[in-house]
Amino acid sequence: MKVLKIFLFVFFSFALQAQVSDAVYEKMYVYSDSIRKNDLTGKIDPQTVKMADSLTNAHPLAYFAAAAKLLEAFKYNDAAYIWAVGKMRETYYGNFTKYDRAFYDYRDAVSDPVWMFLRSNVDNVVAILKIAATYHLKHDYRLSPRDAKPDHYDEAAHLYERMAEQFSIHESYFENMWLRERKEQEAYNQQK
Repeated sequence: MKVLKIFLFVFFSFALQAQVSDAVYEKMYVYSDSIRKNDLTGKIDPQTVKMADSLTNAHPLAYFAAAAKLLEAFKYNDAAYIWAVGKMRETYYGNFTKYDRAFYDYRDAVSDPVWMFLRSNVDNVVAILKIAATYHLKHDYRLSPRDAKPDHYDEAAHLYERMAEQFSIHESYFENMWLRERKEQEAYNQQK
C-alpha cells in the first residue's frame, strides 16, 4: 500500500511539472518585472508565515506541496519563501528512508519554477532567502527539534544566508546570466 501511495505521489508530481505551461512562465516574468516597480522585494503575505507555522510538524516535503499550491495561485514570493523554508527543513531533517527518496521528484518539480522565478531578480532572491533563514532560526522544527542537533539546525539556515550573500556580492554576474537564460526561454517559447 505504501509503495502504491508513493507511486501515485510521484505520478502526480510529474503531472504538476507538465502543468507549468508557457503562460505560467510569462505571468512569472511579468510579476518579476513588477517587483522593483511596486516595491514587492521580499514581501511575504502574513498568511504564508502562518502556513509555515502549520507545517512545523510535517515532513519537509509538505513544504514543497504547499509551495506548489502557491505557485498555482501565482503567489510567487510566497511560494519561494515556503520552498526555501522547506529546503532548510529538508537540509536539517535529513532522515529519509529509501521510500522518501521517491518524493525528491516532487521536490524537483516544484523547485524548477521557483528557482526560475527567484533568478529573475537578485534583490528578491536575497531578501527571500534571508527572511526564510531568519524564520528557520526563530521557529523550532517540531518534527525534529533543534535540541536534537543544534549545530546542524543553525547550519541549515546559515547555508542559505551565505547563498544570499553570494548573490549580493556577484549581483551583476547573476543578473546578466539570468537575463540571458530568460531570453533563451522566451525564444524557445516563441518557437513553439
